[in-house]
Amino acid sequence: MLLATILLVLVTGGRPALGVECVAPPVEHVVAPSATDPAIGDPTEDHYAYVTPSLPSRGELMVFFPGSCGPPFYYRWFLHEAANDGFHAIGLGHPNCPEVNATCNAQDPIDPDCAEKMRLERLEGVDASPLIEVAPADSIQNRLVKLLAWLDAQFPGEGWGQYLDGGSPRWEKLVVAGHSQGAGHAANIGRLHGVTRVVMFDWLDFVPGVGVAPWMTKPKATAVERYFGMYHARSYAASVVPAWNLMGVPQTTATVPPEPEPFLHANRILTDVPDGTGGTSYHGSVVANLVTPVRDDVVPVPATSLLLRDGSARANANVRKLQFTASTRGLIHRIIAPLPGSAGDPTLHGATLHVFNAAAGGEVASFVLPAANWTAIGTAEKPRGWRYRDTASDAPIKRADVKDDRISISGGKSAFCYTLDEPQQVRVGVRVELGHGVAWCADAAGKTDQIDTFRGVGNTPAPAACFMVPRDTGS
Repeated sequence: MLLATILLVLVTGGRPALGVECVAPPVEHVVAPSATDPAIGDPTEDHYAYVTPSLPSRGELMVFFPGSCGPPFYYRWFLHEAANDGFHAIGLGHPNCPEVNATCNAQDPIDPDCAEKMRLERLEGVDASPLIEVAPADSIQNRLVKLLAWLDAQFPGEGWGQYLDGGSPRWEKLVVAGHSQGAGHAANIGRLHGVTRVVMFDWLDFVPGVGVAPWMTKPKATAVERYFGMYHARSYAASVVPAWNLMGVPQTTATVPPEPEPFLHANRILTDVPDGTGGTSYHGSVVANLVTPVRDDVVPVPATSLLLRDGSARANANVRKLQFTASTRGLIHRIIAPLPGSAGDPTLHGATLHVFNAAAGGEVASFVLPAANWTAIGTAEKPRGWRYRDTASDAPIKRADVKDDRISISGGKSAFCYTLDEPQQVRVGVRVELGHGVAWCADAAGKTDQIDTFRGVGNTPAPAACFMVPRDTGS
């Protein structure tokens, strides 16, 4: 699991009831700010918007504000996961350079209200700070309103218009989130407007000789119980914790790891997980694409056999087919079936299967395998694994067996929503997640790779790592 999505689990309680078993990937819209309003100037970094039409909508919009001088592009994974959890999600390009704390604290004398003034000017485009100039058209509020109006006009069936109230955002339907400086914008919006939730990644505004910026302790339009945050033990934890205490954010904290999902008792998450590159970018690792770690309990395994078929050329989706096996007998990294009663017990927690393009990324089909369809293999004294059976005629996944050293899965027909309508897949990956406890991944290059047929190279060795989206080369 992407580390930042742990916080999504906390603030949402997890994915809504699907009503369907096959979840197509989110739709991505990349929008130049000036396309939504010709009066918008700098910065010109694109907005990113996501929605998953195949999921029931929560009727809530997640708006994410990047850290200082960073574009929304750097935070696409978090936005993608928000859309996978039923949100409409936007990464908003906005004036976020220069930094707030560094700029304010370089002044002589220091104005304790400097950060509040800079944030107000960036939010509303009013002349509040002598240190920056943000025109009304370039403000956060105008950029968000114009983007929502543009998305609603261009994609009227996606539901973006529900988050507008005339010329203003419908604040009560918004979850505002951000990283670093962007988290401060989210917190400030929550202070000024009643929003659904505020989500903060590793942030505080501080004033030398004073402590936290005075605006952080002012009364809030959003109840403090609706504020949630995630911070890193090796980043600014020593300062973040007392700052959030003074804000009134409930002090209930989940430490991850070792604490398992769903963390619903907590308003804060503390982590000490190394960054995803093995470096020391702890501040960014809580959410930024390049350095955030993905779940490290995913075990790469061989693709012993992998076959997919489609009927796109004949417009016959009913001939779709999936057959996958993985065997780890004699290998170091093994498939070990989780024990009954554990976090990986699928009869308690269900399971999820992902089939994805492992070369270009983008296409991911996810299938929920309900707990009711799983049974144990063996006895309580000698458990041997788990068996999944779905007898519904239109079930996308019909059979799955997970035993020590072996996984086998089969399915297909029209409800199996991974398509083969491109000339080539190059590589296809499979990821199996049992409950919250364990996951395995495999991928294979195509031995037969053409429209409507993909047969992977047999006995493809386990990959070094599995990513359902390509890992970025930027931060």
